[in-house]
Amino acid sequence: MLDFATLAFSGKPNQYLITPEGFPCAAKAHRQSPVFNASVEELEEALLQIIAGQPRTEIEKNNGQTKVIQRSALFRFPDTAIIQVVDMSDGKASAAIFSTAKYGRRDFGVNKKRVDGWMAALEKAL
Repeated sequence: MLDFATLAFSGKPNQYLITPEGFPCAAKAHRQSPVFNASVEELEEALLQIIAGQPRTEIEKNNGQTKVIQRSALFRFPDTAIIQVVDMSDGKASAAIFSTAKYGRRDFGVNKKRVDGWMAALEKAL
């Protein structure tokens, strides 16, 4: 799906990336992803539960990554997020998430709000 090790931003301000410390990613993350006291499986399950409860959202799992497509309410423009849950050892896990708008140049902070919202919900759930 997405090779974070070779990820390059398009130059458009409609992308948002978070990665855990030490995660191999060519692009510089906008912020560091939190580390949770949960296994990879527990974190992935909790995150997918949060995402599944959101409107206009499709979830597709593939080769250790999850692809999320969420459409805007008015024009149904798709934004895509690629999620890779990462084992941080000692029973802890984190997630690398790249979220981007498919169309247009600006997203008015929607991708950042989405990803930060998922992380805030995880911090409450775990």
